[in-house]
Amino acid sequence: MFLRSRRRRVNVRRRYRSRRRRLWPPLVVAVLAVVLTATVVGQPQQPRMEEYDLKAIFISNFLKYVEWPEEAFEDAESPLVVGIQGSDPFGPRLDELVTRLQPIIGRRVVTAAYEPGEPVAEFHVLFVPESERKEVKRMLGGACGQPILTVGEQRGFAEDGGVINFVTDRNRIRFEINLRCAEAGGLELSAQLLKLARRVYDADDERGP
Repeated sequence: MFLRSRRRRVNVRRRYRSRRRRLWPPLVVAVLAVVLTATVVGQPQQPRMEEYDLKAIFISNFLKYVEWPEEAFEDAESPLVVGIQGSDPFGPRLDELVTRLQPIIGRRVVTAAYEPGEPVAEFHVLFVPESERKEVKRMLGGACGQPILTVGEQRGFAEDGGVINFVTDRNRIRFEINLRCAEAGGLELSAQLLKLARRVYDADDERGP
């Protein structure tokens, strides 16, 4: 199947061998911690541009700390596909960031548009903006149990089966993680990423400040 990308058409099939993530030195983890607890900047009348610049940085960093199962890709040349449902709030920023990741994660990363009703299995990451909240449950129903890093920004997204949900806490962008859902899809999230989460939902409890 061919994805409708903003810049290219991408042929993506989903069988493959994923490379193990390298261990990240303490300095890199410290920098990530600063980025992932950044303050939302901007005047009240124009908060969205700054907010989505930060969220684009978050998403590109998430990719460094998540490992997909072997069957998630066809071969070493297959790209990691980041889908954006509906209207793209990032502009060119997310494209600029993810295209730099190949030397780090060992494969190309591309972005593509996703429209409700299309198969979600062609994506490795799927971001659902707040403007698409009416479609969240249907999308999550198709993504549940698959190796897809679903990312949202709606209240209850993680509880409903999304893997990562952005929240605002005292004017800072934070995130919650549904570890149960990630593990059900075969995704491995690093301990460093879990420590930075505001809340983690797992099989036994939910924990957070």
